[in-house]
Amino acid sequence: MHQLFVDGVELHTWCNAIGIPAGSGADATVVTPCGWCGRPLEVRVIAGRPVEAPAAVLWLPDTACDNVRQQFCPDANLFCDIDHLHRRRDDAGRPSGRTLTLAETAELGRRWWSADTGYCTLTKGQSP
Repeated sequence: MHQLFVDGVELHTWCNAIGIPAGSGADATVVTPCGWCGRPLEVRVIAGRPVEAPAAVLWLPDTACDNVRQQFCPDANLFCDIDHLHRRRDDAGRPSGRTLTLAETAELGRRWWSADTGYCTLTKGQSP
């Protein structure tokens, strides 16, 4: 689970902790463990744009799922760097998906969480 701090309020989310403030253009701090080593990663988001942790990358699974929270969110994680992402993928049998920079993660979040949609549009049978 990821921590998301917006306007001094601590929130928790299963995934897309960068995408939520990106979609609303908010200032926030995201704190989440690296998907490989567990080290806490902190990413500041200013006006919906990530500004810290430049080596961090996100793994975005692209397989269809029946339950987003159980089958997608546990694997859609931030990693300290590309090496940690590759180690995790090797251990998991090289699952299908793609690597996103923090800027790409925020852009995807803007599409998923924008005021135009108001919710995540990922549904059964759709890949992110």
